[in-house]
Amino acid sequence: MATGTASGLPRVPQTVTWSEKMRTWRDGQGQERSPCPFLNTVANHGIINYSGQDITTNRIRHVFRDDFGLKGLVLLVLMGGVHTFAAQERLHTRIASASHFHLRQIGQHGFVEHDASLTRRRHTCDNPKRAIPRDNAMIDGLLALAEDGYVTYNSVAQWRCQVRRQEERDGLHPPTKFPLRCRILAAGEVVGLLNVIGRDGRISVADAECFLKQERFPDNFEPAKLGNLAMLYLLWLTLVVFFKEEYVYWFGKQKDE
Repeated sequence: MATGTASGLPRVPQTVTWSEKMRTWRDGQGQERSPCPFLNTVANHGIINYSGQDITTNRIRHVFRDDFGLKGLVLLVLMGGVHTFAAQERLHTRIASASHFHLRQIGQHGFVEHDASLTRRRHTCDNPKRAIPRDNAMIDGLLALAEDGYVTYNSVAQWRCQVRRQEERDGLHPPTKFPLRCRILAAGEVVGLLNVIGRDGRISVADAECFLKQERFPDNFEPAKLGNLAMLYLLWLTLVVFFKEEYVYWFGKQKDE
């Protein structure tokens, strides 16, 4: 049975394994990349094609399921997006057997990285590609809200609120009008960051900076192998984080106020 953490959310039971062949890393500058830090990171480590192109659906499923232990509904949701991209590529190439996608496809408007990213500015009609390169100033803003040297659920909720309010002041489409699906997926990304890349609902500032800014797995990182019970906790935590972020946005007092 999971035990509690300092954040008040339950621990996710984990068994850790890793492979030496995944420790190679090269900077992805000049290669095709996406607004997703995780996929960029696995490309930089050569776990998927370093070029960011022609990534097969079978390969990415292996990464999610076998390398990181994701399964059940979590895996189904992730692979749903992958299959959508592969279907688009089949239409584009007119090759019925094509089962690959490119990282650039994740730059399409409507995916979660554009709507609630912790590392990218949101896609706009005037500049649809501005969500592709990471924005280090945004990352620094998040890290500045760390608690005792760790990025936590509270840190993310505070930062998301600040970004949403700034976008509203800038005249962008109100973030509260985002589709519910996108906001829940954004909460799921936070749960992944703090439990799969980090541990027990938090990640150290140093590790967060390494993962979000350099798009590199932190030193001594090993992916968490999550069991079926842990998958259920991740799904439950996603809903908890979603409601927490909405509460902070509507009722919470901001540190910059």
